[in-house]
Amino acid sequence: MFLSQLSTNSSKQHKLQLQSYFSILNALETSLKLENSNVISFNLNKRISENVISKIETILGIKNINDVPDDVSLTDLGLYEVSIEEIKSVLKESYHIVYPTKIIKEMTIASLKNLKNDVMVQNTKFNSGLGAFYTFIDDDECKATEPMVVMPTKLNSTIENEEELDFNANFLAMIPGFEGHYSIFRTISERLRIQAMTFQLGPDLKDQTIPQMASNILTFVKKRFELKKTFYILGYSFGVNIALELAALMEKDGHKGIVFCLDSSPDALRVHLNAYVGNLSDSKLENAIIEHFYQLMAGKHSDELRKDLENADTWPQKVEACTLKLKGLAHYSLEYKNSIFDEAYRRIKMAKEYEPNFKLESQLVLIRGIAHPKAENIAEDYNLSKYTKQPVKIFDIETDHSLAPNDCRISNIINSMLDSDLTEEYKKTSQCEVYYANAFKMF
Repeated sequence: MFLSQLSTNSSKQHKLQLQSYFSILNALETSLKLENSNVISFNLNKRISENVISKIETILGIKNINDVPDDVSLTDLGLYEVSIEEIKSVLKESYHIVYPTKIIKEMTIASLKNLKNDVMVQNTKFNSGLGAFYTFIDDDECKATEPMVVMPTKLNSTIENEEELDFNANFLAMIPGFEGHYSIFRTISERLRIQAMTFQLGPDLKDQTIPQMASNILTFVKKRFELKKTFYILGYSFGVNIALELAALMEKDGHKGIVFCLDSSPDALRVHLNAYVGNLSDSKLENAIIEHFYQLMAGKHSDELRKDLENADTWPQKVEACTLKLKGLAHYSLEYKNSIFDEAYRRIKMAKEYEPNFKLESQLVLIRGIAHPKAENIAEDYNLSKYTKQPVKIFDIETDHSLAPNDCRISNIINSMLDSDLTEEYKKTSQCEVYYANAFKMF
């Protein structure tokens, strides 16, 4: 049997090796069924660019994409919505990135042809500053303060209320980053084969330490769920620190499980902060936080606010200056705005100082993104081996820290590590989805 692209010289080559093993096993199974003695297994991913273009040509109904002017957009071609969704699906399968429908409609023929070369650039936001950690503010203050939000998965895509969950079944606990909001995990959750819920880090937790947040989550879980022997936790960014603490608490209760660390660790988060935001003094960090949240709330920057911040001496003065400038521009309550400012500053400071002191029995899985060009060198496992007695498993994705939750491969990684009983249970469930052409016709 001949094998291709098998190498362990680097992390990237190691990823190709894992893909090849999958192809090899499929080839072995096929050869046994066909009783063939000689088999050649090779990786078809080399032809991804040509395959994508060919599929797009079929969807567009053209023989050669080069016959269409480069500056023509998909909107100009007058495609039906179903064709746009087909192209969206092709790009998702090929590049593992979910492009918004609006962006796809605006794509030109030239951008489609160059997508493979551009995808690495599009998968990074190296210059986003604090925007790498705080992307938006929820207009619904009540929703933002809910301790737990049920997430749509393959098992429960139609469940919207907590009462509809199976409290006796296992689940994936998802802990978001600094902003603490459930929406960051929507892309990941939709393809999971296990029920999942996000434990939000709302304004009501702004005064809590990292261990206290973990304890708060565990108390909430114990009141509602029957904890299984094996637990599953996914943490992202700042949420990884809480996930590790939560795992330590669960182990004290006799449980053991898997903690998925999405492009972060206590040490790596400090590296990310310095790379994206810079190693700022306390005063400059305060100003950066205030200005960033003003932009998120008001939708614009303010030179006047910047001058006020330079003249302010204390954090309360800076918060007050911002809230005064936001009058008439943002409809959030004063308490909500102040809590957002305070929790952001407090959590960034905690992340810079957090040093856990425990060794877990549980498996740690690092899902590692593309490093920022300014990032300091750090061990391949982000030093997670300091916190577990087991070897750290590492998977690479092709997005940077700020865009990591949008990578579709993450749900596949999680699904592949679920207990076999959960996998078998998933296979028994109905995968049919109900859609109503007219939502009121059923009445």
